[in-house]
Amino acid sequence: MDPETEFDTDIMILDYVCSKATHALLLTRIAELSSRPAHADVDIVKIFDTWHLLTTHKHGATRQISRDLEAKLRLISFTAQFLSRARKSKWRDSHTRTNGIQEGHALSNTAYMTMLEILRIPREERLDDRCQVLSLIDLFPGFLDLCSAMSISADEDALVEVLGKFLLQAVLEQYTLFGKTAIEAITQASSLLSSHHQHPSSQNDRKKKWLSEIQSTYLTILLPPPSPIASQQSESQETHLNRLAQQFSAFDFEATLVMRLQSFLFGLETPILVKLETGEMNLYGDKNGGGE
Repeated sequence: MDPETEFDTDIMILDYVCSKATHALLLTRIAELSSRPAHADVDIVKIFDTWHLLTTHKHGATRQISRDLEAKLRLISFTAQFLSRARKSKWRDSHTRTNGIQEGHALSNTAYMTMLEILRIPREERLDDRCQVLSLIDLFPGFLDLCSAMSISADEDALVEVLGKFLLQAVLEQYTLFGKTAIEAITQASSLLSSHHQHPSSQNDRKKKWLSEIQSTYLTILLPPPSPIASQQSESQETHLNRLAQQFSAFDFEATLVMRLQSFLFGLETPILVKLETGEMNLYGDKNGGGE
């Protein structure tokens, strides 16, 4: 086979299995959150892993892939890591799990069990070592990169909104589950935004604009509003975060983000092999076997 044709064929297959695997992961999680049996074929994830490794090894990192496929690869990587952050991962990127929790702020056993119940993680898939749980703060940089990649098809204002809500939920998670004080959790988020704003890899106008908007809009939500009566003291930072935790539940955030990831997938180009599979594209054009 001609090298160029071989590359195009391998990439076409990679596009197909990547999209199918991402969809299978999301359908499985949607079923879990809905307390329904999952019927998605997650074996396609193993096929994707294998094909991705083979394609990378065969063609190296020097071959150019489309921005669409690059976005899909980022999407499946983040999706797998997000969905497996508190489970024994049989999905992709389990080898990248790191303990991102600062010393002294790991999940207590009670907090861990609370998280598992809220997120409806199946008992047989729950992590044995709660110190290996990835927090939303740990995952924010990857989500920022994903949203940047998704800017090829998604509305920019919507991306800033979902990033802001992600960070807001990350702060609430640190406060309610990981043992941080209110001030510690907010300061950590602010420092995270500042560090990414100044990092060389983040020096592009779009990301800088997003981070500034999140800093000014969503971190402000975390601060207690001034009392409407001048003589009265405003509510404490702890009381304010407790109220926000009731308003922005972890379960609702999980379900919303899963649906957002699915909308990311559907917003990207439909793989050619899916079009052939569904009859949207005819391999032989308008021909029906020749003749009229």
